[in-house]
Amino acid sequence: MRFRIVNRLIPSPTVLRRSFHHVSAQAKDPMVFENSLEKTLEEHRSVNRACLVRKVVSGPDSHKRSHLASRDNQPKSVPFQSPVRRKSQSQLSATAIQSPTSQNNEKPHGSTDQERLTALPFHSPMRLKLGKGQAKQRPWLFQLDPNQRFLSGVSQLDAELRALEKYLTPTIQEVEVADQVTSDITDIISNPAHYTLPSIIRTGFEMSHSDLKLMISVPGADRHERLRDYARFLKVAWRALGKSPKYELRRTLGSPVTHVVIHKPTGLSFRLHCADVEPAYLERIRYFHSQYPDLRCLYTATQLILTTAGVFGSRRSSISREGLQMLIATFLKMNDGRFRSSASCGESFLAFLHLFGTEIDLLTTGVTVEPPGFFNARSVEEAWHANEPKDRPPYLLGQRSLIRSKKYTKKKRSRFINTGLLLQNPTNYMQNLGHVQSRTPYLQHVLATTHENLELALKNWNPAHHLTQKTSILDKVLHVNFEGFESRRASILAASTASNKT
Repeated sequence: MRFRIVNRLIPSPTVLRRSFHHVSAQAKDPMVFENSLEKTLEEHRSVNRACLVRKVVSGPDSHKRSHLASRDNQPKSVPFQSPVRRKSQSQLSATAIQSPTSQNNEKPHGSTDQERLTALPFHSPMRLKLGKGQAKQRPWLFQLDPNQRFLSGVSQLDAELRALEKYLTPTIQEVEVADQVTSDITDIISNPAHYTLPSIIRTGFEMSHSDLKLMISVPGADRHERLRDYARFLKVAWRALGKSPKYELRRTLGSPVTHVVIHKPTGLSFRLHCADVEPAYLERIRYFHSQYPDLRCLYTATQLILTTAGVFGSRRSSISREGLQMLIATFLKMNDGRFRSSASCGESFLAFLHLFGTEIDLLTTGVTVEPPGFFNARSVEEAWHANEPKDRPPYLLGQRSLIRSKKYTKKKRSRFINTGLLLQNPTNYMQNLGHVQSRTPYLQHVLATTHENLELALKNWNPAHHLTQKTSILDKVLHVNFEGFESRRASILAASTASNKT
């Protein structure tokens, strides 16, 4: 609105906004539970609590960085300390795509503990809440022989990690029920002939409690036409499924709207997704899984730990499934051939937590999957000027673009100013798979805390003890409520039994 006075334009008065509190745009995405006001209100309260943070901007001559201060208590398992060490620019530029074992660490300069991490745990429905007389849940231990003896604490950790992966892997009955529900959804939607039938996108990393993504391929002449068809089809499908008593519909507010369909008899949840083709990076993830079998084992444990800490998933403004899978794949590619013992999963899990929790500062360092390694502004510029224009590799062009994009958001004072994650997409070097991540300091804090707790448990490991509920090593860092998981699995198996009888 402008006022014209004597042929001069005077801008309308602006309202100065308080910058004391900064509300994350990504966090404004609460789930709406239809027919359940209590669940909806609790979800909104959780998101509102997570959004209330204090933003502190340092002076121009200080090395201090903006940070998010929390009113919540810190985890009590380890002392409150900085988990991340910075690498010198010269070291990083010289070894931008080499193994981290050849790089030396340096202590941070001019930084304090409070400035180095965000201690703002989100509410997570999977966090274990112990009641009076309630024992901790360790269902993965039932996959192991209680009389088994281990040569070391690392070998026991390795066995527990593999048992956890086996416990969370969907059974044959669960896969069959998921396919049956997908077929039922297809019949209800009654999609037109030029749409392909919905299919479950499987990458091999699904767990029994995971949401399943249903992809419907909707062809179109151009992007605008496809987006219009996507919205039209999802609206029709949403309305059709809402008429069925077997399904509960949920959706998230904000943009984009996420449509979640819950199959009431089994508890299976599906996310409807329209696209012309499947994302290329999913096929690359499957290839990495076939190349490194331990990838799924590491992902399963890390995902549960991050979930219970409230720093997993784009709705939590944190790393996504694909981002975490690519991060672990990068680590395994950089350390190819390093872990060859029988306890390879346990050793690599500890090394992964240490690398991304303590050794590398992900606030200033980007991660590239192919070729595997790290990059920052200085290493990219040195490589850029060291090569002729015709000899510059495509991944270097992408890294330079990602660095410039982050600098632009910094100038715009985006919420990613100091908390963004650069994770280069191996199938599209110009794309950042960590674009939704804005809680990198706390993510690294969780990884560092997990590593320290595991090291403490390994230090206190006694070879004379049998594997029992009290001598579990993984139990020291995994605090998950498995009651809902067990209930959901029982419902799925009951549905499978009922379908077999008919």
